[in-house]
Amino acid sequence: MARSAAQREQVYAVLRYDGWLEGTSSPEGQVTVKEIVRDLEIAQAEVERLNRLNGHKNCRYYWQTTRLFGPGESFGTHRPTEGQP
Repeated sequence: MARSAAQREQVYAVLRYDGWLEGTSSPEGQVTVKEIVRDLEIAQAEVERLNRLNGHKNCRYYWQTTRLFGPGESFGTHRPTEGQP
């Protein structure tokens, strides 16, 4: 059975993108999840702080909305099977 919006929590991931890797000729960057927070304003403030602090480095911070499911759950565990609504 599909999970309703009320049964999962909207959270915000603070992400670090490391761009061009040393010694490469293509953008084979790496994304790291720095942390997950429950408040959008906190995520935005942390992204601003980290970009100011690390602006001279070859990285950039972003935030992204995502979903938090309970222990042992994921979107895939609640998808309807074929033929079910």
